[in-house]
Formats: sequence, structure tokens, C-alpha cells
Amino acid sequence: KSFRSPVPHPHAAILHFLLQKQAVSEMVSVEEFEAAAKEALDLPSSTTNEDKLALYGFFKQAKEGDCTTSKPGFFDPKGKAKWDAWNANKGMDKDTAMAKYVEKVASLK
Repeated sequence: KSFRSPVPHPHAAILHFLLQKQAVSEMVSVEEFEAAAKEALDLPSSTTNEDKLALYGFFKQAKEGDCTTSKPGFFDPKGKAKWDAWNANKGMDKDTAMAKYVEKVASLK
């Protein structure tokens, strides 16, 4: 049995504030998300497939939630890569997926 002090840690309030601030800063509006989706159509040609797949995964997670389709087979490598990118975000909530999508698009401009 571990000992728990009835007195909160002196930095608990600061940590709570910082965590709340981080959570708020991660939230983006639907309008920001949709604007980023439009911007993603004009990303540089040097954008890697890995980055495109990350965007795809965040977009699908934000729009549809967890991947519920079956994994494509061996003869569909593109579909399999897209499925893997989406499924990698399993359990991520919509707001976080939208924020990560907007952040990723901004980093690729």
C-alpha cells in the first residue's frame, strides 16, 4: 500500500494549468480543418509519400473515427498503406486528429 499525502504537491496547480493550456492549444475549429484540407491539395511536389499517408490517416480519423474496414490484401499495396496510416491513429479523438492534420499541413507548406 502506498502512502498518499493529503496535501497536494506544490506544483500540482501549475501542472494542471499547463496541461489544460496544451489541450486548448491543440484544438482547432472545423473551419481551420477544412481550410487545411484545401491547402493540402496544393502541397509541394516534394511532399513524401510518408507525409501524404500521415495526412490521410489524420484526415480519415478526424472525419470517420477508428478504421472499421478490413485490411486490404497483398495485391493492393496502395490500399494497404492507406489502411495502415489510418489504423495507426486508432483511438485518437476527432479534435486531436483535426489538430494533428492542421499542424502537419502547416509543416509541409
